[in-house]
Amino acid sequence: MIEVTHHAAQRYVERVNPALSLDEARREIMSHERAIMVAIQERCTCVRLGCGAKLVLVNGRVVDVRERRWILPPVMRPARLNFAMEN
Repeated sequence: MIEVTHHAAQRYVERVNPALSLDEARREIMSHERAIMVAIQERCTCVRLGCGAKLVLVNGRVVDVRERRWILPPVMRPARLNFAMEN
């Protein structure tokens, strides 16, 4: 089973649906369990919901909920190697 942190439930209420209680927010997040499980298996760091909010995943847990305008930070890539041969 997927863990939804207290912080994530609070952020869901603040940013997505202020009319919900924390338990209702957790249930609403868990209604996306299938997408969350696939994201965890594929080692993704977030799941975008239909409303535009993003569930942030860390170590198989939903730890935060971000707004639509939030963009993931760039992935750090190793410096490109120069394979040019000298003449």
